[in-house]
Amino acid sequence: MSFWREMSRSERAAFRACFGGWALDGMDFQFYSFVIPTLIAGWGLTKAQAGTLQTTTLLASALGGWLAGLIADRNRPGADAADHHPLVRALHWSVRPGARAMASFSSRAA
Repeated sequence: MSFWREMSRSERAAFRACFGGWALDGMDFQFYSFVIPTLIAGWGLTKAQAGTLQTTTLLASALGGWLAGLIADRNRPGADAADHHPLVRALHWSVRPGARAMASFSSRAA
């Protein structure tokens, strides 16, 4: 891996971040394959319903990625420099709702 030694520190950090994103990209889809037998048994789903649920999950994921890209590419005049960065906007619109959902779920489970 001679290319690794030729990279600067920031380039190696970017490489690690990209690799991590790539590795985690399909994690939800893989988890679903482990959870589906439990969902079928617990909720009394048919195989057709379970397939529809998975299809809906994949379509929602694609739509979410598309919308996050649109939000990240949008240029909002008057925004401060940190909020104006496309990555910050995409994280804001993806992480915050997920954190709210997890907080709501954990408060109901307690």
